[in-house]
Amino acid sequence: MPETQLTKQCSKCKDFKTLEEFYRHKNGKLGRDSECKTCKSVYAKSEQARERHRAACKRYARSDHAKAKRKAYAQSPKAKQSMQRYLDSPHGRAMKQKRQAMTRKREKQWFQTEKGKACRKESDKRRAEKYPNKTKARLAISHEIESGRLPSAKTRYCKHCGGPAEFWHHYLGYEPEHFRDVIALCRNCDFVAHSP
Repeated sequence: MPETQLTKQCSKCKDFKTLEEFYRHKNGKLGRDSECKTCKSVYAKSEQARERHRAACKRYARSDHAKAKRKAYAQSPKAKQSMQRYLDSPHGRAMKQKRQAMTRKREKQWFQTEKGKACRKESDKRRAEKYPNKTKARLAISHEIESGRLPSAKTRYCKHCGGPAEFWHHYLGYEPEHFRDVIALCRNCDFVAHSP
């Protein structure tokens, strides 16, 4: 009577093959792997090809030619329109707010370090020399808040959009006679108000 050979179905190609065509695997059915040697070899070759392709893409991305192309595209009207469409979308607005929040958090942590404190002190000094009236106007508002004559801007609503306010804005300028002429604005409206 001829001896029957045990066979197993490959989970990849679905063919029934003898156990010799499967690699050994102690946890597999009949002590063999679920995929045959041929399918394993094809997958390994395709994975190596993908890895070579990924490595080539990385090398190209770091090349001067790729950097120049990316820079040229970023400055093109097409790229600017595409970015504007993304920023106007709900997902783009959400991502922008998330990035801004993360940036503010990192800045706050950095300014608590010794180097950050020294940098802020130097920056404040340069700003005071460059914009003396602006610095005095802001100090005047800080004194008003500390003395209780003016509430914090965060307890108010934005004059323009109606959202929660964050800053007092000198809407008439920074001349001494207008030091205390302010309106409450949110972060976005304050940015727009200071934009040229």
